[in-house]
Amino acid sequence: MVSIKSWKPLRNVLVILASLVLVGAIAGSSLVTVQADPSDFSLWAVVTVDPYWGYYGGYHDVFYMIMPELEKIGIDLSIAMYDQYTWWDITWETYWNSSSADALPPCGWDIFPAEYWLMPSAPSLWLESIIYSWLLPPDGANVFPYMNEKSDDLLYKGLHTFDASDRQKYLWDWQELFMHDPPMINIYYSKVYEVESIWLQGFDPVAWFMEVSQMRFNETLFDEWAPQFPGSAGRDPYTLVFGLGWEEVWGFNNLFMNTYTEDRMDDLKDETLYDLTIDTSAPVGDPPYTWWETPPAEMWQYCVKPVLAAEQPIFLDGPHGPDTLARIFLRDNVYWSDGVPFNASDVKYTLDTVLNPASKAVAYGELEPTVESVIIKNATCVDLVLKAESPDLGNLLSNEWGCAMVPWHVLKDVDIRDLKGHASNTGYDPETGLFDPVKVCLPALGPFKLTGYAGGEYIELSKNPDYFGYDLGWGPYDVDKMILKWIGDPAARIAAMKTHEIDFGEYCTASIEDFEALSEREDLRVWQYDYPASHPPLWLNLDSPYLSNRYVRQAIAHAIPREAILNEILPSWGVEGYPGKTFILPHHYYTDPVTKERVQLYNTELEPYENNLTKAEMYMDMWRYAQEGTDHTLGPVGDADFSGVVRLDDFILWATNFGTEPTDWTFLPGNDIDPDFDNSGLVNLDDFIEWAANYGTYYPFEGAR
Repeated sequence: MVSIKSWKPLRNVLVILASLVLVGAIAGSSLVTVQADPSDFSLWAVVTVDPYWGYYGGYHDVFYMIMPELEKIGIDLSIAMYDQYTWWDITWETYWNSSSADALPPCGWDIFPAEYWLMPSAPSLWLESIIYSWLLPPDGANVFPYMNEKSDDLLYKGLHTFDASDRQKYLWDWQELFMHDPPMINIYYSKVYEVESIWLQGFDPVAWFMEVSQMRFNETLFDEWAPQFPGSAGRDPYTLVFGLGWEEVWGFNNLFMNTYTEDRMDDLKDETLYDLTIDTSAPVGDPPYTWWETPPAEMWQYCVKPVLAAEQPIFLDGPHGPDTLARIFLRDNVYWSDGVPFNASDVKYTLDTVLNPASKAVAYGELEPTVESVIIKNATCVDLVLKAESPDLGNLLSNEWGCAMVPWHVLKDVDIRDLKGHASNTGYDPETGLFDPVKVCLPALGPFKLTGYAGGEYIELSKNPDYFGYDLGWGPYDVDKMILKWIGDPAARIAAMKTHEIDFGEYCTASIEDFEALSEREDLRVWQYDYPASHPPLWLNLDSPYLSNRYVRQAIAHAIPREAILNEILPSWGVEGYPGKTFILPHHYYTDPVTKERVQLYNTELEPYENNLTKAEMYMDMWRYAQEGTDHTLGPVGDADFSGVVRLDDFILWATNFGTEPTDWTFLPGNDIDPDFDNSGLVNLDDFIEWAANYGTYYPFEGAR
């Protein structure tokens, strides 16, 4: 992980000496912590102006509670708040890894919160693209950047095997490694509340608009209850209204999706090969789950169903071994809303576009680890050449964030580099120069099509009469129109729910007591369910000279007052939380397709981070006393790679860098090295003696994570 420099003439002598000393190395040393200075260094947390939880939430109260705890261990945390677009630009786009003086807030970002959602049916989708070291922006989403080769290996092996036992072993090992060398700190998982008008039926808040085939507008219940509430007065019949947050629409082509508002809109008008749904063949609870009534589904019931695909992928022998060719048969008699038939050309065009980094499609990082190429067999069949086994292929192809099909017949003559700026994405009519997304929007494959748009006010989607799902008996039933209405304030959204101005909405915020009180109302359907996301994972910029050090990241993880956050903040948001670990969720399971063995992919033996300021201070000491000129005996003597234990890897780093000074060492984000064990400013024979004397020692204490 570091550059190889020329060795001194002592090389052979040193290797022999190392072998002799290794046999009798002294394992173990005592450490003394010191009181932190008022501030060892400063960090910037970059958040949105929305104070609450969620995908675009700033989690303000969480940061206000963390700030004084970090101050106790010598870290000055400042908060910079921005509108969503600027926040996105700082953390994910222009300045995603910037340490330059012109970046905001100064020198880029150090920490930011962003809820991270994973499909409950499998963890692969949206996980690989943020972890693999080769998927840095703009191609992938590894904004940390996390450059851990062992992590790459374990995660890839765990997600690309059909064998249940192997998959569990690799992913459990990966989670342990992840929490040992964290690029993010997951504070909690959660249960949240869903509130809906009683006449809305068949909507699942986990599957969201990916699965609306069971959605129903119950006219009888509407006629019974709606006249009692002014919010529903004058509404068009068979219309459902959804309350949006304050996220904008930045584009109308799902290949470039970036916001939840775009997600809501595109899910209703576009279609993927597969979609998230609920397996109702495995009833749970008493009474068992139904689409029309509570209780909610159990997380392990979520799976993917064929949508544009006619059946699940068929895995065949391929160029890279068994199960590395996936044959996908497509439904016949499927039409775009402009009357043109959907066929294999659309599939190949869409996936080829996603797999070409020149397109800047957002799903490149999701498909690149798995799909090599697409071959058309005939109009209703394609073969996907896979790089390795992919038991989660259906999940990957259910990705509404960039893998919904786009029409080849409309876009085939557009240069792939111009797609993001094409009228079908920007919404600007090239003939008039006016913003008219309804006119220039791509034809629809889903149950609705775009028929009205007023930015900041509403998005109107009307029933698509050509939707193939109706011939299959799918819904939505008795829903002629969907109105997505912007209501930026979360408190205003819950108020709109109470008066039935909206029928459902995202991130409605109220206290747990308020939600429980609403559950007593007969005109509302209210329930609590597991929310499949990490909250708020504190994304850490490993380009930071401080956060690159693993000991500093562990110090922060142990300083976070989790119990206080769970007990004092979350209930006021209507959230019930429990300690988080990694991105993998407690309800991630996998069933071996051959043996039918079912295993839990979430590592149940792995303990969450402990909130312990004494231990946090001990981790900080490992960073402090590795600095040149400090008392090295109080630091991680011999731990050249800051892994927490002195071993042969550290000797190799010492030998490789023999004769160098700190300014000569290669910096790789998250992979700090320091073979100058005595803090003299020069790597020499004295450092070898320090390494040998401390071989086998764990830092900052025996059993440390």
